[in-house]
Amino acid sequence: MYIRKFRELQNLIPLPAPIMKVGGEFRCVLMNSMGGVVRDTGWFSNLLTNVGLTNLSTQNWHSQLHIGQGSSAPAFTDSALQTWLAYGNVNTTAEGPVPVGPNYEWYETRSYRFNAGVGTGTVRELGLSHLTTNSSMTVRSAVSPAVPKAVDQVLDVYYRFKIWPSLADVVGTIAIAGEDFNYTLRAMELDYTSYMRTFDLIRFTTSGSGANCWQDNIGSVTSAPAVATGSGGTSNAETHPVVTSAPTINIPAGSAYIDTTYKWALDEANSPGGVRSISTRMMTVGTLKGVQCQFNRVSDAGVGKIMKDNTKEISITFRMNYAR
Repeated sequence: MYIRKFRELQNLIPLPAPIMKVGGEFRCVLMNSMGGVVRDTGWFSNLLTNVGLTNLSTQNWHSQLHIGQGSSAPAFTDSALQTWLAYGNVNTTAEGPVPVGPNYEWYETRSYRFNAGVGTGTVRELGLSHLTTNSSMTVRSAVSPAVPKAVDQVLDVYYRFKIWPSLADVVGTIAIAGEDFNYTLRAMELDYTSYMRTFDLIRFTTSGSGANCWQDNIGSVTSAPAVATGSGGTSNAETHPVVTSAPTINIPAGSAYIDTTYKWALDEANSPGGVRSISTRMMTVGTLKGVQCQFNRVSDAGVGKIMKDNTKEISITFRMNYAR
């Protein structure tokens, strides 16, 4: 984070540990021509590929479900099925229940239908992609035992994607405009009625209304700071280059991150009391999830705030970390 007084003065804030864990699972239900269930595999885990870590930050990474006959074990380096059969579009979508403590886990389930005459063969592998071609698979999974689909049978494949938010505070000290501040970074609003649309973008919003400066302390993981600073407390969003392209990926650790920068101009978020906290929302549809960060000046035992007036600009970069 840095405050700029006409000229750029940069103080970078140490970035936090992973904010969330992500994962998913499949289920195959094979039906005869009369709708009777011939085979139900139950739920089984998927593998999130390396290219999938990138895809999670792009729209509609889940839109096409692919089935294949290949028998090779899925690997993190895969980007396609071994022996492709067919793809299916989203048929139904169902959100999970409102998340509750202690873990605030949330999930969403989608189904994909392969009608009679489509994908006939022995289904041994599954994949999800945003493409209709056998490429750029976000997730892969083996189907064992295999599911033989006859020409007159219908196959429904379900995918349930899960998110586990980080509940631990990230704390540290940072120098801002020559003064040391202790900071606390924390998740917020994790029990919101419509927690997050997990099949949408996993990153922070690039909308100016998605980030706020606050006069008050941060709240618990199920709340947010209380009083917005200045005119509405909203920002002009300044998109970090990482957001406009693929996220930076740390493959060996099985994780990825995306940086998003927000800027408050000279005439924004000004208050005689100063800025105590800053928050940002998730880039998701119909939800308010995100993170909140509080700053307390070290020199006066945490009383002092970040003094923002019409001679200074604030820019802060939040990092979204996610790991399989």
